[in-house]
Amino acid sequence: METASVEHLSTLEIKGEIDKEIYCLTKPGDKETSKELALHYDLTIPLARYVTEHFSRLAFPFKRYQIQKVWRGERPQFGRYREFYQADIDVIDAETLPALYDAEVVCVGVESMLKMRIAPFKVGVSNRKIYEGYLRGLGVENTVPVLRLIDKLEKIGTEGVAKLLVETCGMSAELARKSLALAALPKDADNLTALATSLGVSHPVFEQGLAELQELLNNVKLIGSPRVQEVIYPDLSFVRGFDYYTGSIFEGKFTSDDTYGSICSGGRYDNLAEGFGNKKLPGVGFSIGVTRIMAKESLEPEKMRDYPKYVSDFCLILDAETADSKPLIAAGNELKRLRHSVNTVSVGKLKKGLQVAARTEAAVAMFMFDGKLVLKHLGTGQQVDVAAGNSVVQTAQALLNSR
Repeated sequence: METASVEHLSTLEIKGEIDKEIYCLTKPGDKETSKELALHYDLTIPLARYVTEHFSRLAFPFKRYQIQKVWRGERPQFGRYREFYQADIDVIDAETLPALYDAEVVCVGVESMLKMRIAPFKVGVSNRKIYEGYLRGLGVENTVPVLRLIDKLEKIGTEGVAKLLVETCGMSAELARKSLALAALPKDADNLTALATSLGVSHPVFEQGLAELQELLNNVKLIGSPRVQEVIYPDLSFVRGFDYYTGSIFEGKFTSDDTYGSICSGGRYDNLAEGFGNKKLPGVGFSIGVTRIMAKESLEPEKMRDYPKYVSDFCLILDAETADSKPLIAAGNELKRLRHSVNTVSVGKLKKGLQVAARTEAAVAMFMFDGKLVLKHLGTGQQVDVAAGNSVVQTAQALLNSR
């Protein structure tokens, strides 16, 4: 599915305060100061609008995938851009959404990333209710400011967050310490509930979140392949999606670089269409940061197992000094028909043509010389003259595969 890149600003603002992230659009010479249109900053809000508009035409549960550009008002740096690609999957249902779909989207998302054959990564799973209930169990009623600070744990560390909790939230040092104790628990799926309750905090929302997380982990074991299960682990230290998520939350990172940041994320929301109509549409989604992942991989592209060593398979050099190029062109057309990538260049001299073929990173150069069709592998330097009556295409494919 693909949705419009431009949405009404009021539509994009429906899920919280994200003014700093939105790029608004105005027409040159327009004297109006109002900002009515903007570029979408994620794919979830457009999905909500789409599902609401086409509700009567959709079959529920409605499942969709979407790979599209989004725009955000970021401060550009490596791995973070103003314009980038996201790949999303979501499952939306009417009124209720079974918990099995939480496991399905995270398993499909992880399986997709594994098939990309990128650097090793892990995906932490938790539940929005766990930290919310834990803080309430400690007597903290206004939890959102506290959660926003806990979300900074990786950036400024435990001591930094504890200091901010005291200074900005008015906590005592002891309460700040207890508030961060949950994030310090070891990541152990087998003893998850016992570890959490060992902190001596009790609250219905806390216990409900733990139960839902355990159900998610059980379902991952039920439907996920062994290699998917190895990637997914419980992590109570992260909180995310203050304006979106109401249940399960997911976040993935490269295992070799903790400082690189999130490469995938997602979670469950109770009502996707809230603000768009009176229908209750719960959903769960998983988003892959395609551009961020490829930025990391581009540092060492040669390590990618499917990284192409050559840009094109063949480069046809049409030399102006050569009278007959028909055999060369015929061979090139046949190679194209067989789905080989063929780049054709027309030059004044053969020497320049070979330089162009090398600079454009072709595997094999093809040209006419002394009335014969010649094939030259630019990687190994091996050169073959195709004798009359021999198959040019077969010889070309054999030379290409010899690399």
